[in-house]
Amino acid sequence: MPRPFQLAALLALLPMAMPVSAKPLCYELDPVLSRIGFSVGHDGYARALRTFSRPQGELWFDPADWRSARVEVRIDLATLDLCDDAFNTRIAARS
Repeated sequence: MPRPFQLAALLALLPMAMPVSAKPLCYELDPVLSRIGFSVGHDGYARALRTFSRPQGELWFDPADWRSARVEVRIDLATLDLCDDAFNTRIAARS
């Protein structure tokens, strides 16, 4: 299973492999290999890492103008994984 921070690492490495161009290039996120990670505090004692799977989106990048780079991501809330089946079911029932 991919680690949540692999997406960030991939986005950081993509520019190194791209040819120089005059207009932004579009790269699609691979929903099978991508995860959106976030952390949640638990009563001030710990931080738990949770994820959404199968995000869809695009990375727009112009090697000549890094300031114009952007990422558009769509997340299906039904893919939320709280790492506990019972908790996933309780949270899903609230929506």
